[in-house]
Amino acid sequence: MSEQIYFGKHPNQELQNLFLEKPYQGQYYEDADFIFLGQDANFGYNIHNEVIFEELKEYLRDGVLYWKKYKKHHPFISNNYSDAGDTYHGRFTKLKLDSSYAERVSFLEIINVPTFNITPPNYKDKVLKNEFNKKLQKQNKQTRNELIEKEHIKKIENLIFENKTNKPKTIFIYNECILLLQKHSSIFKTNIVNVSLNNTENGIITLYEKNNIKLVKINYLMYVSNFTFECLKKLYFS
Repeated sequence: MSEQIYFGKHPNQELQNLFLEKPYQGQYYEDADFIFLGQDANFGYNIHNEVIFEELKEYLRDGVLYWKKYKKHHPFISNNYSDAGDTYHGRFTKLKLDSSYAERVSFLEIINVPTFNITPPNYKDKVLKNEFNKKLQKQNKQTRNELIEKEHIKKIENLIFENKTNKPKTIFIYNECILLLQKHSSIFKTNIVNVSLNNTENGIITLYEKNNIKLVKINYLMYVSNFTFECLKKLYFS
């Protein structure tokens, strides 16, 4: 019997095609002022059966126009959706950005293909639960490493360390992404020292600042405190 896969490349061909055309969400990252750099763009396994699927495709075709048209940054904050990605984008709304930011914000991922996430079983036995979670983490880590493409990593390197457009950009990144990039990018590993957020008062720290690029470490959006959101708003979005 084959092993159950809980995370991987999304099987929906329409999603795959949309990401081939635009491997990012929102504004094109080279033209954006603010870039939220994540590990992967995660969608519910059965997203094609969701009420919002057509709206999602509209968003992926043109995230800037979508935000201006619907006055919201992403379809996942709709009441009609409660699956992978909804909490992340729900937390993003804590920044209280209106559609005037549509041309300024980009969501870029280290993995440039859409992914799925299936909720694993919840074992009541603590020993079984811990064993399963270790196995799941190992499986997810291996899958992520397999999905990473060198050509896409090079684009991220160019964005951070070359900034050919010379346009001022703030790139927000969290710990897991730093570790992943340090593993797959020698340039990133050489230039970026991963500093703990425990030493900061507001959960925000600048890791790198050069050539009009500012690389800012925050927690994963799902775990950013309301206080940190308030600080981010005052520092960058006011």
